[in-house]
Amino acid sequence: MVALQYLVKIKGLDFTISDFARNTKMTRAALYKIWKDFLDNEIIIKTREIGLAKLYKLNEKNEVTKAFLNLYKKLLIKMVENKEKEMEVLA
Repeated sequence: MVALQYLVKIKGLDFTISDFARNTKMTRAALYKIWKDFLDNEIIIKTREIGLAKLYKLNEKNEVTKAFLNLYKKLLIKMVENKEKEMEVLA
């Protein structure tokens, strides 16, 4: 879940595998377990290479990615609504 949250957070920006590992606090071993799946399912796509570094980004055109982003947005809206209700009860 941390990996998907990070991808949403940096949507539109490209990143290296090292960036991804560092910012999600995932070990390389754990990251490589999901990385191939992300690439094979086109959740992330390679955008360019700078020297030896390969850069990737979230594939916002992918139907699975679109569905996840939509669900994430709906969950955030629901969480805000619940917090607003809590605030009304406290007031």
